[in-house]
Amino acid sequence: MFRKKLKALRVRLFGKSLKEMGIEIIRDQRGQSTTEYILILAIVVMIAMKFKDKFSTSIEKLTDKVTDEIERGISNDSYQ
Repeated sequence: MFRKKLKALRVRLFGKSLKEMGIEIIRDQRGQSTTEYILILAIVVMIAMKFKDKFSTSIEKLTDKVTDEIERGISNDSYQ
């Protein structure tokens, strides 16, 4: 009796029960790599935002050093 009621209560959609559809959704891996790429990109952006000040000062120091070397080379006419 219980089994008959249980079978009657099963919801069917497109010929499949909800349980079967759930299992299919879990096993379906289409689009998974896109999701992984988005998560990796989000992590990289979060890390970049956290260390933004440190990286910007390091890059600023490096460009200042390069600029000073170029100016020193031009002022000494060492390139001729």
